[in-house]
Amino acid sequence: MSEIPMHRAFLATTDRIARRFRCVKQREHRSRRAPKPQQRLLRSARLPLPAASTLPKYIPELDGLRAVAVLLVLLFHLNLPWLSLGWTGVTLFFVLSGFLITGILLDSRGQPGNLRNFYARRVLRILPIYYLTLSAIMLAAGARGQDTADLPYYISYTQNYVLGLSGFDARFPMAFNHSWSLAVEEQFYLLWPLAVLGLERSQLAGLVSGLFALGILTRALILLTLHNPTLMSTPLPAQLEPLTLGAGLALLARSGLDCGVIARWSLIVAVASGAALYLMVRAIGLDNFWHPENWALSISNLPFPSLVALFWGGLLGVAVFGKTLLSPLLRVAFFRRIGKISYGIYMYHFPVYVACDNLLPALVSHYSAVPEKVALGAAKLCITYLLASLSWSLVESPLLALKRHFR
Repeated sequence: MSEIPMHRAFLATTDRIARRFRCVKQREHRSRRAPKPQQRLLRSARLPLPAASTLPKYIPELDGLRAVAVLLVLLFHLNLPWLSLGWTGVTLFFVLSGFLITGILLDSRGQPGNLRNFYARRVLRILPIYYLTLSAIMLAAGARGQDTADLPYYISYTQNYVLGLSGFDARFPMAFNHSWSLAVEEQFYLLWPLAVLGLERSQLAGLVSGLFALGILTRALILLTLHNPTLMSTPLPAQLEPLTLGAGLALLARSGLDCGVIARWSLIVAVASGAALYLMVRAIGLDNFWHPENWALSISNLPFPSLVALFWGGLLGVAVFGKTLLSPLLRVAFFRRIGKISYGIYMYHFPVYVACDNLLPALVSHYSAVPEKVALGAAKLCITYLLASLSWSLVESPLLALKRHFR
C-alpha cells in the first residue's frame, strides 16, 4: 500500500521535468526564429541586409565629380571654344543628386522623424544662399529699373517652366537664368522622398525604370507638339533620366551586389554610351551644341540627353565602386575643394559673369581680342571663387552645423 503513493510521486516529478524541458526547447526555438533588432529594422524597411562593402558616409570622389560638373558649367558660360557641351555638367549634377538623396533616404528608412529631418537638412543646405542671391539680384534690378514681374515663380522654385516656355526670356533679370536647374532639383527633393519612404524596394526599382522611360517620352511629346527646344530640358519630367539613374545606383549600392560587379557594369555603360555620344557629336557637329534649337528639334537626336545621363551615371559608378585611376584623380585636393563649395560657385557664377560684362565695358568692347578675353574670363572665375569661399565660411558652414539637430 505504501509503494503506490511513492510511485505516483515519482511519475508526477518526471512529468514536471518533461514539461519544463519542453518549455525551454520551445523558448529556444522561438528565440532562433525571432529576428534581431537590426534585422527587424531592415525587414520593416523591406531592404536586404547590406553588402559587405558598405559605402562610407563621406565619399571624396563625389566632391571630385561635383568639381567636374561645376567647372564644365563655368567654362561653358565663358563661351570658350570646344566647350559647347559644357552644359552637360548640369546633367552630372542631376545624377549626383539622385544618387545622394536616394541613398540618404534609404539609409533613414525605419528611423523616427526621417522625413522631417530630411526636409530640414535640405532647407539648411539650399534655401539660405538661394534667397540671398535672389535678394541681391532684386536690389540690382530695382536700381537699374529692370522688369521683375516673374518674381513669384523664382520665389516658389517654378521658374524652370517660365524660362522653358519663354526660351530663357522671362520677365526677370537674366543673371538668374541658371536657377532653372535649382528649381528642377527642389521639385525633385519635394516629391521623391514620398516614393522612397513609402514603397517597397522592388516597387521602387520598377518606379525608377518607369520614370527613366517617362523622361524620354516627355521630351518626345514636347518635340512633337510644341516644337520648343528649351522646354525639352527645363521641366522636371524632362530631367528624369539623370535623376532616376542616380537613384538606381543608390539602390544597387544597397542591394547586396558586390561593388566590383557594379563597377564593371558601370564601366561598360560609360564606354558604350560614350562611344555613341562621340558618333552623334561627329554627325551633328560640335558647334551646334551651343544652342538647343540647332540640334534638339530633330527626332533622331532625341536619345542624346539619355546617353549623356548614362555616360555620367557610368562614370559615377566607376568612381564610387571601382578601384581605377579615376578615383585618385577625383581625390586631388583641388577637385575636393572646388566640389565642397560647388553649390556656391554655381549659384554666384552667372550673376558675377553678367555683372562683369556690365561693369567692365572697356574689356567687353575688346572681347574678341585674346588677351582681353582671357583677362575678363580670369576675373570672372576669380571673383566667383572668392564669393563662394566667403559664402562657405560665413553663411553655409555655420548653417550646416545645425544639421546635427536633425539626424
